[in-house]
Amino acid sequence: MKQLKKISSVILFLLLFISTSNAQLEYRKMDKTRIDQISMSSFIDYPPFAKTISHESLGVTVFDGYDGVFITVLEKILKELKYAPVYLDSKETQKNINDVRFGMVNSFIGLYYTDDINSGVEFVMPAVFTNPITVMMLPSNISKVKSVKDLQKLKGIVRTDEYLGDFVRDRLKQLDFDIEYVDNAFDAFNKIISQERDYLITSKYNGMAKALEFGIYDRVSFAKNAMWNLQMFFAFSKTSLRDSKKLKELKSSLELALRKIEKENTIITEIEKELRKVENKYRYHKGTIFSDVKKKTPLSKELKEKP
Repeated sequence: MKQLKKISSVILFLLLFISTSNAQLEYRKMDKTRIDQISMSSFIDYPPFAKTISHESLGVTVFDGYDGVFITVLEKILKELKYAPVYLDSKETQKNINDVRFGMVNSFIGLYYTDDINSGVEFVMPAVFTNPITVMMLPSNISKVKSVKDLQKLKGIVRTDEYLGDFVRDRLKQLDFDIEYVDNAFDAFNKIISQERDYLITSKYNGMAKALEFGIYDRVSFAKNAMWNLQMFFAFSKTSLRDSKKLKELKSSLELALRKIEKENTIITEIEKELRKVENKYRYHKGTIFSDVKKKTPLSKELKEKP
């Protein structure tokens, strides 16, 4: 009888062992295809890099996520790494950055390295993109500017809805430029076209996207030499990294993927695609908002020039 009990115990153990082994094998199989999630945010309105997208439903605006160059590039990387981005709705870029700093959101796409507010984030190296900050002017005035010092004699504008970071803000204070701050692109362009102000300080590609949107791209010029070149990064919340081993592993994987992108210089290609999308979407705006002035280089030629 005792021997029968021993045999029964052995059989039961073997059955449990086989069952457990199968479960472990099944778990590993599922682990290979499992999609993990990462909460992300970015700029509310900073084309061609990133902007929120939405649709109207029963008179209510419904948040759909983000679109733009950074989103396209990073979603492709995340898909290969079996991660799905979860975009959180917000109405302010500054709030999005703060949410990442304090660990409420895992990551932000496109932060400037030089900003004081980055105390709570950790950057993925290398930079996603180096953003040239330049000036936009009427073609008749662009020849007046040979260097940054030439701008001190002229009247400038900065859009408060364009996030240029702490470095640009501090440098403008040091240079003591005559700067007027306006809330949006429409007001800025209106002052340039009317010649109330001489130039707009803007990132080259956002300036191009906004000029295409408002139908004045062929009526303004951009300085060929950048005033400053600012690196933009994919950034993780330090709190999120501290609490998640998987996010640390993801950060390492992103670094490898971004090195490949940097080597292949694919970001510029994506920027060109995004600008052409803006051009096609708003082509009927041409000449409908602002008065006509001297025309200039078409978009196709401008994109051939190096930033």
